Amino acid sequence: MSFGGFFGVGAKEYAVPWGMLDYDPDLGGYRFQITAEQLRSAPSLSRARGQDWPDRESEQDLHDYYQVTYYWLFP
Repeated sequence: MSFGGFFGVGAKEYAVPWGMLDYDPDLGGYRFQITAEQLRSAPSLSRARGQDWPDRESEQDLHDYYQVTYYWLFP
């Protein structure tokens, strides 16, 4: 997801843990319960810094922020 910018220039990109997404066949897409403010305050991605997502530390920060169980703990 992204916020801000103009035609994608200067926009911040945000990841959302898969555990927060609910597939709705009637919608033909995913639903999630996140407010715009939660998303704006979430850890963001930075192409300018060459940030390498998903590294494990960044994934942990993201899951901790949204209070979602780490998917890699499931067998």
